[in-house]
Amino acid sequence: MVKKIVTKYGITYEQEKIPLNKGYELIERFKGKQLKEYTFHPCGREPQLIPYLLADDRVVVIFEPVEAHVYSSMKGYMTRLIGRFQAIKHIPMQYPIRKIEYLPKSDKIYYFQLGKPEGEVIRNLCPRIDEINNFYSTQSEFYRTDQLEIMEYNSGYEHYNLYQCETDFIKIMRKREIASTLNKPNPRGTKPEFGYTNINMCGRNPYGENFPDYVNELAERLPNLLKVSKVNEEIFNYQQFSLSSIDRYLYRNIITDDFCDQIFLPLLAYIGKIHINAHDSNWVMKYDKYFESWSPDLAHKEDKPLQIYNPLLKILDSTKTDWYPLLTVLAI
Repeated sequence: MVKKIVTKYGITYEQEKIPLNKGYELIERFKGKQLKEYTFHPCGREPQLIPYLLADDRVVVIFEPVEAHVYSSMKGYMTRLIGRFQAIKHIPMQYPIRKIEYLPKSDKIYYFQLGKPEGEVIRNLCPRIDEINNFYSTQSEFYRTDQLEIMEYNSGYEHYNLYQCETDFIKIMRKREIASTLNKPNPRGTKPEFGYTNINMCGRNPYGENFPDYVNELAERLPNLLKVSKVNEEIFNYQQFSLSSIDRYLYRNIITDDFCDQIFLPLLAYIGKIHINAHDSNWVMKYDKYFESWSPDLAHKEDKPLQIYNPLLKILDSTKTDWYPLLTVLAI
């Protein structure tokens, strides 16, 4: 079935779904050339998307292994690409990658994730620190560089983490020990009750219990952090539909740990204000005595917290390219 589409750009084109083999026949007959710059590889269960420009200006898109789509013109096909390019999450891909580890009492340290070539050089040339494995319960290997840095190698994840000094490394190991204690089952195989604990928010809120007092100030930072021009600042109107516009500015940035460090609390504050305005809600602060951190959240039905920081941290995860709109943070 052929669909005729009129776009907001004033372009009219036709689109048709055809069997996969028919798509390949058109590519061969009309000398199709692959548009490599517009080839998208699968994410999750999505099929691979491979477009070909035909000699008559049509575009055949192969959806391996499902079907093929035919667009009547290259311009028509490009109008379909706009949404796809806005739904791409960019993360750092070139080593070394600067990382942040958040610690109790709102402390944090910076370290580097190395690529395998550099990591293997350190493994082969620098002395291994076996006493660390005797002192801490860990399966990692540790090496000391000539700059007194410590590199941790985890064979399970193929990670090479370079800590700037022994003090930083010890802080991370202490945090891991707390997490290990909290996750350790008792002799009956069940987890003991420790009360409220939340490793995801460990060290991320330097405002502590007073976070609600800083919400307006934090939310007002967003236009500058996202480099939104004065002309377009009106999108920050604290309405739910504004999040779709903010998505466009958010995902034009490379999602690094440093970027997340700057943008996380302002986004949390802004989204929180949207929910409060719409549902007459309020901020709820919960204290984690193990990680010595205050978690800001929103009250919902029967005062059950929404835990909106979890989906927001998923969006800002610098290790995964999964794309989620900001509206999912408020999916109740």
